Amino acid sequence: MTGTSAPACLLVYGTLQRGERNHHLIAGAHYLAPAETAEAAFTLCVYGSVSTPGRVTPAISRGGTWRIGGEVYALDQDLLAVLDRFERVGLDYDREGVPLASGGTAWLYLHRRTAQRQPLADAPGRLLADGCATWRDPLPPASA
Repeated sequence: MTGTSAPACLLVYGTLQRGERNHHLIAGAHYLAPAETAEAAFTLCVYGSVSTPGRVTPAISRGGTWRIGGEVYALDQDLLAVLDRFERVGLDYDREGVPLASGGTAWLYLHRRTAQRQPLADAPGRLLADGCATWRDPLPPASA
């Protein structure tokens, strides 16, 4: 982690996860564990990626009936600010604290639905099991 500010926990569910195309942005954070939200109050949609044409990007929003599964990281406020800029907090996403099924809370990026970005009819990469939605990119990583 960078900086000296107090760490925060962040639950990531999409392209920031290990093995996904944007993980390098969070690689300096400390991986804690797999986790899921305590509340079954979310929907996981998939959109065409703006930054990587031909790929999909998952987005979580409130108003569903699923828990969300992903990875929890400890990171400092400096890295959290970098990720807020990447996720376009205030424009495309909001960052909200949510309770975890294992106890404690973590930040979670929630998508702001807009008329310009509607979810795809199918959801490539979305997996549902026991009321918990997870996501993995269905395409192999692009070659370097």
